[in-house]
Amino acid sequence: MKWLVIILTAMFAGARLAGAINWDWLLVFSPAIIYVGFYAVVWIIVLIALIIYETVYWIKER
Repeated sequence: MKWLVIILTAMFAGARLAGAINWDWLLVFSPAIIYVGFYAVVWIIVLIALIIYETVYWIKER
């Protein structure tokens, strides 16, 4: 999946620089933004789950 994101972003950026497409730069880099955003959301969910787990464990130990 990572290679697909890299290839798509490079193709879109190359096409934008060559003038083949007239997209906004945010749209050109959207595959990379979505990829990074997906993993950021996964990490946030994991961190929330760990915080909940530690809180429940701490409450049970009291």
